[in-house]
Amino acid sequence: MLFQSLDYKKWCRSIYCNGKIYERFDPSLMTDTWEPSVHFQDYDVNYASLYCGGLSIDEVCPDHLVGQWRHLRNRKKAFIKSLVTSKVDMDDVCIYQMLPHRFLKEYCEVKNSITKHALDTYQTPNNYCFLQDLTKVLLDIGSKPVYINNKLARLINSNTKDNILANLANERNQYCLYNIFGTKTGRLTTKKGSFPILNIKKEYRSIIMPDNKYFLELDYNAAELRVMYALQRTSEGHNINQPQEDMHQWNIKNIFDSEISRDEAKKSIFAWLYNPISQNSVAEKFYNRSIALEQSKWDGNSITNYFGRRIAVDERRALNYLLQSTLSDLFLRKKIKIFNMLKGRASRIAFSVHDSLVIDMSLEDTDLVKAMVEEFSDTPFGRFKVNVNVGSDYGNLREARGL
Repeated sequence: MLFQSLDYKKWCRSIYCNGKIYERFDPSLMTDTWEPSVHFQDYDVNYASLYCGGLSIDEVCPDHLVGQWRHLRNRKKAFIKSLVTSKVDMDDVCIYQMLPHRFLKEYCEVKNSITKHALDTYQTPNNYCFLQDLTKVLLDIGSKPVYINNKLARLINSNTKDNILANLANERNQYCLYNIFGTKTGRLTTKKGSFPILNIKKEYRSIIMPDNKYFLELDYNAAELRVMYALQRTSEGHNINQPQEDMHQWNIKNIFDSEISRDEAKKSIFAWLYNPISQNSVAEKFYNRSIALEQSKWDGNSITNYFGRRIAVDERRALNYLLQSTLSDLFLRKKIKIFNMLKGRASRIAFSVHDSLVIDMSLEDTDLVKAMVEEFSDTPFGRFKVNVNVGSDYGNLREARGL
């Protein structure tokens, strides 16, 4: 059954369906809509926006509806602008309580028509189940606020005058809202209005606090290098023997002959790896770039990674896109696995930053930590070394021993 959610705040539970607005409804009967909503994260719903690969509803609107849709969209913006001008806090009210129902019905009816057009026009993506599962995880993360030490944020801001901190230290709830289609490689970006988790400086991270007892961070050690290391050993499958020490220290021993520091080794290996014309015969023995690109079905115009993601790219960036996209797809699948392990528990995924997963941990769930580390480590490219860190805030994470 085709429907549209009228508001995406968790406590604003109302939909438009069959010409009417409902505050009470059976979510299991709702089947097709434009975009994900937290109210349906436990149900099997077709989201047209996932079919369209990140195109906006304006971009997929059929020609015969463009004029009507623009008019309704602009009227909605005008309604909301007038409410904001009147000092109505839109975070504290449900939109269907403030806008005329007659308008909302017309607006949602056209949105239904665009949704149906998109579902009829675009093919189901090969990775739709993955996108649907990932959407459920991101909806859950986005429905819960990031807890800020406002006193500390104001104190730091008084000394730095950082614009980001000024916006954060305002006592208002902040949410991590991720965009699945923000990059070609699959790396998540954040939406407009999101808490800037991907951009907040390391020295300010201490303002971010857990809702439960502590943060647990799972972070792959030199993940792109480990993917690269595995790509020429794919015949070994899950039995790929990944180095279990720090990969940069391993490189010092095997490539750089123990003559440089870890930071120098890290800079050198990436400077060589991502420069197609650079030469290092020893490094090539362990990280064969030609074989890696062959594995990606590189045809001069595009690569296809292990998970089936196809990306148009030039030769200069082909290897970079291959490794980054493979790592992103691997990490996001592990994120889904960890999310499922935490179902029914007090602990939850707080947020992620690239290939670092941060979990808001309750003491009663400490028994799950080893199992989560094992799951995170176990990859199609061998067992990755995982850096495990814990702390009472995001800025003070320390290595967890014995895991």
